[in-house]
Amino acid sequence: MRLQKKTNKKPIIAACIIVVLGVVLACGYFWLHKSQPQEHSSKPADQTTKQNSDHNKSDTSTSSGTTSSRANHTQPESREKEKEAQPQYEGEDINSSDSLSGVITYSAVVGQNLVIRTSINQSLSTGTCQLTLSSSSKNITKSSNIVPNPSSSTCEGFDIPVSEIGSGSWNISIAISSGSQSGKLSGNVQI
Repeated sequence: MRLQKKTNKKPIIAACIIVVLGVVLACGYFWLHKSQPQEHSSKPADQTTKQNSDHNKSDTSTSSGTTSSRANHTQPESREKEKEAQPQYEGEDINSSDSLSGVITYSAVVGQNLVIRTSINQSLSTGTCQLTLSSSSKNITKSSNIVPNPSSSTCEGFDIPVSEIGSGSWNISIAISSGSQSGKLSGNVQI
């Protein structure tokens, strides 16, 4: 009697599955990249800029003396350089103005205190804030120092006990001064 060798088919089936999965993944990869928009160019910025200047030179020397539409287009690299060259703010530098400006950013009762916070537009390293709270029957005055922030300043803040103030409608006036610069912030609060 002759014995037949049984062949193990599991390794063959596993290899076929791996090949089929590889083909499916490759097709999916190419399909995804084909459906996405293509980049215009992967040339270095120096080559693109040189080519643009060459195009602009040739476009401006047309026989009719007008420029073609290609000369009016700018590349993204040159747009970024233009943005960096432009000043962030136009107009007068607020830090050199004699008049200080800002806002009262917060005024409310928290716990047993009236809390008042400010923001001053100018970047100041020293100065004072003089708070005046006024109602029809009473005036209260407090002071604090100016504290610098990276690009602005603020008053140290005011925390006035409500028992010292009383209830009602109060006008808030804060005189800010630093050297020869001065300004006034105003607002209202209901206690």
